[in-house]
Amino acid sequence: MKKLLIALIALTTLAIFVACNPAKDPVKDNLAIGNWEKTTIISEGEKLILFLEVRENKTATLTRNNYYADTDHIITFSGPWTATSISEGSFELESSSSETIKGTFKATSSSIVLTIDGFSETVELTKALK
Repeated sequence: MKKLLIALIALTTLAIFVACNPAKDPVKDNLAIGNWEKTTIISEGEKLILFLEVRENKTATLTRNNYYADTDHIITFSGPWTATSISEGSFELESSSSETIKGTFKATSSSIVLTIDGFSETVELTKALK
């Protein structure tokens, strides 16, 4: 009888814990939401700056700034993203000149790794300070 009572208390405790700990929403709680950046020095006076903003409304904007010869060459891509979990998902972003970037992402609290279709290497951005 004592074992049955202990089992019932354990089961009740587990049921209360599960009921009070709601499942995380793959979009609303996604670790990708926020601002991300990466700066790559290509050569003397030439660098590539990427800035990614992922919003809770399932849209994202990626700004690519190729800076060289004291001139900014900025291209902005915008479009939707979807989530498969709170840390993974996919995106499809298009520029005003109809250039498309699509692929998948994996995010942590401090970085996001983009796997872009057609590129052999991944792109890792870190949490932006702004």
